[in-house]
Amino acid sequence: LQPRVDRPHVRLRRLRRFELLAKRRERLLACVAFLRRRLLRRFDARGGVGLHARELVAELRRGLAGFDGTTSAALTRAVEDLRQRSGNKLIGFIVDLRNNPGGSFDDAVKAADTFIDKGDIAIVKSRKGESTKHVAATPGDLANGQPIVALVNGGTAREAELVAGALQDSHRAVLLGTKTFGESAIETLIPLNGEGAIRLTTSRYLTPSGRTIHGKGLEPDLTVSPLKL
Repeated sequence: LQPRVDRPHVRLRRLRRFELLAKRRERLLACVAFLRRRLLRRFDARGGVGLHARELVAELRRGLAGFDGTTSAALTRAVEDLRQRSGNKLIGFIVDLRNNPGGSFDDAVKAADTFIDKGDIAIVKSRKGESTKHVAATPGDLANGQPIVALVNGGTAREAELVAGALQDSHRAVLLGTKTFGESAIETLIPLNGEGAIRLTTSRYLTPSGRTIHGKGLEPDLTVSPLKL
């Protein structure tokens, strides 16, 4: 075997990529440090976040209390409203996914795609594992690359975990809070003769890096347990 020799332009390209990743990491850490000092005081079981972050979280939470046909438009309006109220001086965003039970798979994918510019959003595997589908992001980032902190807890479930896992694996957000619920089933409603229907789990989704959500949940990057008052 001949020794591998990197060409100068290859080394330069790698160096630039490492510099870009280092700068993004610094911005994320700075945002987390800023938010953590404030959130640690008011992060309680009721989901209340105080200080100047409270209004910001409330706005984004109204767009992400669940996932349906109105979520994507509501999220866009919330971000635009926050920018306008701040005079376009935002340093980052808090996306509140705590106690979010999920909802529509397709609308959750759209919500995650709002902040992810490229790469996968989720990997969908059939119930028996015979087929795999990669759900890819489309170009565009509503937050324009600004740091994001996603709040999660044990009530973050199903499609909300899809969004959290996509943001975490794409290095688009830092997860702050406690371990998520651990449910990733995609169900199909099958009508029965006469009245009624049954729900059948036809597939499950994984995070973009292939991590299993079902039965395990997602571990946050920074653990902040609810305060016992």
